[in-house]
Amino acid sequence: MTCAIMLVFVTQDAQAIELIPGDLIKSPSNTAVYELGEDFLRHPFPYQKVYEDWYGLDFSAVMTLTDEELASYTMGKTVSFKPGSVVKFPTLPQVYEVTGLLELTWIPSEDEMYALGVTYDDVFDISELFYTDYTIIEEIISDPEPEPIPDPTPDPEPEPDPEPIEFSVLSRSFTPTDITTGEIRVKTSDVSTVSLSYNPEGSGVVKTQLADELDTSHSFDLSGLASGTKYEYTLVFENSSKTISIEETGTFVSYYDIYLSAHGDAPTDGSLVQDEVEVGKFFVYNNTNTQLEIRELWLEFVSPNRGSDKISKTVRLINDTPSSDDFGKIISYKSIGSESSLRGGLNKVRFDFLASKIEPSTQNRYSIVIDGLDNIGTFYQDGEEFKTYVDYVLFSGDPEVYTKENHIGTKYHTL
Repeated sequence: MTCAIMLVFVTQDAQAIELIPGDLIKSPSNTAVYELGEDFLRHPFPYQKVYEDWYGLDFSAVMTLTDEELASYTMGKTVSFKPGSVVKFPTLPQVYEVTGLLELTWIPSEDEMYALGVTYDDVFDISELFYTDYTIIEEIISDPEPEPIPDPTPDPEPEPDPEPIEFSVLSRSFTPTDITTGEIRVKTSDVSTVSLSYNPEGSGVVKTQLADELDTSHSFDLSGLASGTKYEYTLVFENSSKTISIEETGTFVSYYDIYLSAHGDAPTDGSLVQDEVEVGKFFVYNNTNTQLEIRELWLEFVSPNRGSDKISKTVRLINDTPSSDDFGKIISYKSIGSESSLRGGLNKVRFDFLASKIEPSTQNRYSIVIDGLDNIGTFYQDGEEFKTYVDYVLFSGDPEVYTKENHIGTKYHTL
């Protein structure tokens, strides 16, 4: 914002006039008015109210210099309100009396302000931009709050209920780094110590590691692993106060050149009964340096529910992006009529000639979606499990059959 005042006045030509302190001057190209000070600096009037405080509406004494002549005088501080005026800054509650040039004295009460013959209507506002131009003679000093007199016989404060201790395992994962090594990472909700023991499934040879430093994240480097082998593990988590201990057991599978995972439980909260629902997913991990292409796939469904026998449904395979939760492109589907089961001995569905490619050193995710389950209606009961598995897979140009017994199991990098 410019500090100039916008005025309309009649001026006299100041050429060849010798200036003295107290003269009022301006340039022909701007309405800003200045007062020449004893220091021969030009001091601007920040508002028209300040000018009127000193000279009223009389502008006849203002002389017009050339721009060059005005520029020859260095800028000084703003012109003060006239002593005796009452002012305040908009965002501060204090009211001040101008008691000297650029000098303010605090008026601590309304009564003292009224004693000066001033009301709030007479108080001028000064922009905070000019706060540092003024010297405050007396600042507000708040009286401290009196100390409360304590009750000589206060009632005892009730003991607070102890805060519940929350401690849980947030995540755990296994990642193979090469054919014989891998890494297990775990994370807990609070600092903990963790111990790990693991061995090949069915073997009594157990290896044990201990992470005894308190932390929320721990990692274990595993070596001497046998390629393509399922391992049993036990993790024991203990919080810092040793009041909570959590033990988890499970399996992980070491490095495979080609590995498939199939898992997934359909919802058991009633949301299975809808037009389109994901009932499982599986991954194909290609750790080779050549491209894979699925040519035949069998899915297996396990459910005690007879509701799906009575309806027409469609099983779809969708090629998803592992980093996204959105469904991708449909690569194959099978329509299954009513009186055809997705359970018991008739629970397998074959898909062939999928032409789904998995690039070297990558993984593909596939979603298994069934349409039409919204027609199950009263046949479906909440809480009944509906599981999906990959029974076997054939790849183009690869004579090996990848079955549940060799290369299909729990997703290998998740414990």
